[in-house]
Amino acid sequence: RRLILSVDRLDYTKGLPDRLRAYKKFLQRNPHLVRDTVLVQIAVPSRTQISDYQELKNQVESIVNDIQETFEQETQAPIHFIYRSLPFKRLCAFYMEADIALVTPYFDGMNLVAKEFVAVKKDSGVLILSEHAGAAHELGEALIINPWNPDQISLALEQAVNMSESERTRRMQAMFAKVSRNNIHYWSESFLRDLVKSNEIDASHHGATRVLDGEITDQMLSAFAAAQKPLLLLDYDGTLSEITNLPMSARPDAELLDIMDTLANRLDVDVTVVTGRSREDISDWLGHLPIGFSCEHGLWIKWHNESEWHKMLPADQNLNWWEIVQDLMDQYNLSTPGSFTEVKEASLAWHYRLCDPSHGQWKARELIMNLQNSLANMPLEVVHGKCVVEVRMQGVHKGNLVHRMNELGLEYDFILSAGDDTTDEYLFAALPESVYSIKVGLNITHAHYRVNSVKDIRRLLKRLIEARSQDGVT
Repeated sequence: RRLILSVDRLDYTKGLPDRLRAYKKFLQRNPHLVRDTVLVQIAVPSRTQISDYQELKNQVESIVNDIQETFEQETQAPIHFIYRSLPFKRLCAFYMEADIALVTPYFDGMNLVAKEFVAVKKDSGVLILSEHAGAAHELGEALIINPWNPDQISLALEQAVNMSESERTRRMQAMFAKVSRNNIHYWSESFLRDLVKSNEIDASHHGATRVLDGEITDQMLSAFAAAQKPLLLLDYDGTLSEITNLPMSARPDAELLDIMDTLANRLDVDVTVVTGRSREDISDWLGHLPIGFSCEHGLWIKWHNESEWHKMLPADQNLNWWEIVQDLMDQYNLSTPGSFTEVKEASLAWHYRLCDPSHGQWKARELIMNLQNSLANMPLEVVHGKCVVEVRMQGVHKGNLVHRMNELGLEYDFILSAGDDTTDEYLFAALPESVYSIKVGLNITHAHYRVNSVKDIRRLLKRLIEARSQDGVT
């Protein structure tokens, strides 16, 4: 008989009820396999004094009894429920005998059972693994399933039972190689190596990036006041306006509109908002002002004195990747409560600011890995910003604004650029060394200076207005 093995603490995070329901569906769809298949569910007692756990045990036993009554043969049971802890040697014997390991936690930091099964089996067997187990990031050759979906688990069991010997061997050998290589010694050495590298990078960047202190601010104010043709390149979200949970909630307030109007209308300053937002959104919010825009991270650019938008890529760009990305993001919306997809003209952004922070970060890293695998040979970039994962065409970045300035032959005797995100680093890197570049926040940056918050940027802009007004510019 084929042996399907599950090993868990009896805990509500482990997904036992949905797993057992999935096994019942599997038997219902494959009655010819009832005699030839058995599930051994080892459940280690946990928190037995708590009523919720007692209720969970009762629920699990009820489903087990239902399966027994529905499918039990004269001499063979379709399921065995073992409610006790087993010595590790005995557990390894179960691993050795099992044909399939069924590991379906709702959430799990890593899940040792999956790795123990692989380590024991070495070159045989099939692992069915929850996408919400940390081990799924490493064991990609497993059959990855959504633990909340009994139908999907049932279909994975069918796939495992019908899998050819050669495919089982190929998958298991690949996973065994990873588990063998990525042992505790490799982990500790790589952790220490990355820690040293991180400290070196952090020290080099922070050493080159000064806090915007009074001395530098005074120099900046003097240069701005004296400039014949000044330019301000300002990111929107996280720089001019606080980041909000929903993108459309960040409309400019009265203070920001007054600052922008004063700079552009009354002080003859060229202002360009450099943003990842769509040109429709930013035009709706700020289009009445005589300022320039760089939207969708440099895809669309319109200088303050231009009437038409300029696209920084050919119009015939292939968008055959769009459906792949949207389908993948839609899957993550279903499995990540609070997430949603923002559709732009030439990019897709997956937002997770409304999610549980740790779960959102975890799912974002997982999404990035899946996107990179799916889009490996396509001219695309996967960018991880502040609580957002965005897919865009290669060559589309905020540094395109500098190329457009050069195309138009624009020259300025004062340039200030400010931004808070990884996407702003493209612009910082493309600008001349003489520019005043400001990072909002503490992340590593190419900018020369840093401030703490949106309030600091607005305070600085007000001081720039004051300095230029006192100099007599109107």
